[in-house]
Amino acid sequence: MGRTPGACASNPDLSPWPPLRDGAGEPPSPSSEGKGAGVFGRFAGLIQQILLHLRHLWHNQRGVTAPVTALSMMVLLGFTALALDGGILYRERRALQNIADAAALAGARELPGDPIQALLAAEQYVLENGGRLADIEEIALTTRFNPEDAVQVRLRRTVPLFFAPVLGHVQQDVAVAAMGLVTPIEPYDVWPWGVTQESLVYGVELTLKVGSRNNMTGNFMALDFPDSSGASDYEDYIKYGWNGDLPGPVPPNTWTIATETGNIAGKTQKGVDDLLSQPNCTPPWADVRCPRVGIVPVLGAYTWDEVAGKSSVQVVGFATFLLTGITNAPAGQKEVHGVFLEYAYGVGRRSWVGLPLEGLLGVRLWQ
Repeated sequence: MGRTPGACASNPDLSPWPPLRDGAGEPPSPSSEGKGAGVFGRFAGLIQQILLHLRHLWHNQRGVTAPVTALSMMVLLGFTALALDGGILYRERRALQNIADAAALAGARELPGDPIQALLAAEQYVLENGGRLADIEEIALTTRFNPEDAVQVRLRRTVPLFFAPVLGHVQQDVAVAAMGLVTPIEPYDVWPWGVTQESLVYGVELTLKVGSRNNMTGNFMALDFPDSSGASDYEDYIKYGWNGDLPGPVPPNTWTIATETGNIAGKTQKGVDDLLSQPNCTPPWADVRCPRVGIVPVLGAYTWDEVAGKSSVQVVGFATFLLTGITNAPAGQKEVHGVFLEYAYGVGRRSWVGLPLEGLLGVRLWQ
């Protein structure tokens, strides 16, 4: 079974989605911190003085050939030095920025569950991908929107120069920084069932769809997503999840959708059997790329006791579940079960920055 995440978007407050850094290995503007301006500033001053001497000699015109040639060669060598050493510094900064970006993301991937492992993962990534222990200036947890929701990585490397030593600089420091942030993201691969707020207990197996109900409401906890053609799409929503766009972060907003009436036993059995036939997931199953991990809409408390027939219901949040099985209910009806997980990781959707770290989470670079 294949799952295809959606696309990404932007904005840095509680409203939907802040901008991603445009291009993970581009050198940040103030990275060289101090010494860089000295090398090339001194070079520019020297070239200016040489050009002034050339103008003076040219106007004097007596015995100018040898001095002008010598000074012209110095200018040419100076520009060659600028090009070579500048290229070396740019290459080193770009490589170091790539390492810092990836290390920050690798560390953030361990949050919020294991802060210590987050620091170890960031350091390990640096060391295994071209960085050295001496490059690490800082790897630390920091707080942006939730306690310790980000990993800050600062790297600094001393780069030997090729031509600049003639100007008195044999080396230059290159410094880069990156921050990996864990944040809720817009849900995708959403299963077509709805659980209610009062039923949620972390780590406990809950019923995602009932097989029968004491009252004759015609609803069995199934939902009908927008733009669907009803029961004909229901089986696909179980197998592949619903991947439409939400109007905004939920919560703090709510989302109104319709219920899917009837028990839909046959399509429920086929869809769940397809998921359970996929290779077993490796604990702790906290990734929606595992076919048995999915997102379920959370409805207001006791919603299913208050609706009858085809109805509109309010989605107030989303919960992650590990699908555990399907059982038979009276009259050939089907009941679906899953364990409520605190969170799971996904990729490629819009960030809901500022919301609590629960439901579906993703990691991103943050400036």
